[in-house]
Amino acid sequence: MYQDVLKKDGEKCARCGGTIKGYGHNGSPLINGRVCDKCNVDVVAFRMHMINIKEALKDWEEKNR
Repeated sequence: MYQDVLKKDGEKCARCGGTIKGYGHNGSPLINGRVCDKCNVDVVAFRMHMINIKEALKDWEEKNR
């Protein structure tokens, strides 16, 4: 039941406007909405970048106490 609500074949990607096949991916935090497989690569890279920034900031704060 939940899967039927989520799946919208033909939905447009919130980032590039292309057609999403299947379920698509959560575009957050890069963009609000669902994204296609191609744009999801950028979303994942952005998430990883945010994690690296948080870790670097935490390390910097620990060194400068």
